[in-house]
Amino acid sequence: MAIRRRLNLLKDVAPLARISTEPEHLVQLQTTIEKATHRILSLADNWDGEGSEPYEAATFERAAEFLTSNATRLWNMYSTVMDIPKILPGPNGSIDIHWEVDDHELLVTIPPDPADPITYYGDSPRSTTKGTLQTTADAEWLLLWLAKY
Repeated sequence: MAIRRRLNLLKDVAPLARISTEPEHLVQLQTTIEKATHRILSLADNWDGEGSEPYEAATFERAAEFLTSNATRLWNMYSTVMDIPKILPGPNGSIDIHWEVDDHELLVTIPPDPADPITYYGDSPRSTTKGTLQTTADAEWLLLWLAKY
């Protein structure tokens, strides 16, 4: 009986051990994403008084994928921790991801139509960067710009 209780306890603890191996900054990012999900997806029609429509879950999912995949890749490839951005409702159903780090700023806009490119604009005292991305993946170089410049 005691052995069976220990085995059941191990089953309960095993998922906790897996969770705790996740780097703390990625856990914090996931928490930020979850809070923003609820806040943005609960916005009703005309939430801004200018006729804006509610946000689509698919748009938010692409924004979350952009953040988690690039933060993970940044950590795995460069051992660099990405600062936690603000996740905001953007214009025309887009999701804005905004970083302000010291004197650096980066805005990434995820459009509601997955066929449309992601846009970005970054500014620092030494350089400016802007452009488009055709996918939500493989943009860790952009986040490195934020960290380096």
